Amino acid sequence: MESGEKGRGLLQLDGMRIKPRSRGALTKGRYFAGICIERGVGSVERQRVISAWRKAAWPDIRKVGRVLMRIALGALFVFAGATKAYDPGAFAIEIQRYQIVPWILDALVSVYLPWVEMLAGVLLLLKRFQRGALLVITLLLLVFTVALASAMFRGLSIDCGCFGKAFTATGTTVPLLRNLVLLVFTGILWMGYR
Repeated sequence: MESGEKGRGLLQLDGMRIKPRSRGALTKGRYFAGICIERGVGSVERQRVISAWRKAAWPDIRKVGRVLMRIALGALFVFAGATKAYDPGAFAIEIQRYQIVPWILDALVSVYLPWVEMLAGVLLLLKRFQRGALLVITLLLLVFTVALASAMFRGLSIDCGCFGKAFTATGTTVPLLRNLVLLVFTGILWMGYR
């Protein structure tokens, strides 16, 4: 790229070569914003539009993958929060079966956690406060994964309670593996922000 008197003050790509359209030999052409000014031997200067920065016609697969992961995480958390908010009493019993916190904390968590999940999911879907929503979802997944792993290592035979009463008898192994996959999704989404 050059600028100054030689380039008439405009940023131009110099030295790129293309095949000429005519029989005349191509001399050095100047490029600016996708327009090529060619000088053919024995002909007048002519212009034609080219694509100097060619991109594929189909979208970048990584961007599409990140969008699909963001939509899947957001929708999953909205659904999970809605099923738990429908019956907070049953969700409090599911939390109590983990035997991690006292009953009063179970009751508070069962009332507020579904709304936090739904809010984070909606914000992630709408791309509003996306990093904050992704941070909340990542922290929730970490807490859920630790709770499931502790229940599994202690030998508790309990239902996950991840989706309230929508799905029953999921145990602890399948939800633990699902949470690990979702944590990989959040890691991929975090890497997209770098």
